[in-house]
Amino acid sequence: MAELIEPDEFAGGGRRQGPDAVAAYLRDSLMAWRELHSERIATVHGSDIVITHHVRGVLADGTPHEATVADVYTVRGGQVVRMHAYADPQAPFRSDARDQL
Repeated sequence: MAELIEPDEFAGGGRRQGPDAVAAYLRDSLMAWRELHSERIATVHGSDIVITHHVRGVLADGTPHEATVADVYTVRGGQVVRMHAYADPQAPFRSDARDQL
């Protein structure tokens, strides 16, 4: 994956570019959880794939956490080239949010 964008309100949120930066961010994100469960629903929306996740678990510091978020994957030539995460799981389906992609 060439680019990953996480909302600023996510821990460590922001834009990562390049496979090494994306991989490092994803590794660090998983380290923030002691226990993590994700229930996912995939939807094709235009030329993108939207994955809505309901995540729940225990953070590394012992705090229980639960949230529903969405990730929009852009695929080109059979490869994921971009993932844009949204704290609001309905945002990818609104035209105003889609214009920001």
